[in-house]
Amino acid sequence: MESVALACASPTVTIDRLLPLLVLAISLIAPGAAAAQPLSAVGRFKTFSSTCRYTLSEGHEGPCGLVELTRRGPSVLSLRFTGSGPDDSANHQLTFVVIGPAKTIPLHCEGGRCQLSASEWRGEVSSASEGRVDPIGLAMGVPQAWPVQGSCQIQRGKLQCEALLQDGAKLRAVAAL
Repeated sequence: MESVALACASPTVTIDRLLPLLVLAISLIAPGAAAAQPLSAVGRFKTFSSTCRYTLSEGHEGPCGLVELTRRGPSVLSLRFTGSGPDDSANHQLTFVVIGPAKTIPLHCEGGRCQLSASEWRGEVSSASEGRVDPIGLAMGVPQAWPVQGSCQIQRGKLQCEALLQDGAKLRAVAAL
């Protein structure tokens, strides 16, 4: 008798577990039918800059090449600069995080891919981080992260971010877009 009860209960459990996947599948197949399109607020814009420089927390200044702007939701934008560090064994990544009203984020995203949507923009930086990656992009250790005061701006085809750490150190990055 117990096995009959379990057999009857199991289709309900399976349907309950599959329901979220079914809703997701329908929204991907027919995006117009979905009430909101969450992918429109998420995505990445990448570019290689021939004129990119950054200053890390310990004062190292160096060239960077890869610039990534990642929209992590309707109001969160991360700006990452990747380049060589003081040692040749690793690349360094300097990331600034801007939180602001959705209408002020300078990226238009569809399906995870973004394009710049503003020729001029300014945002207040709330946090920053530094990390090291090996030549194929795998993390080397845990990144350092700090609350900061600063700003990022796009003006005349140039992206510039500056932030002041609580200990007085200054993070800075400038790149042509």
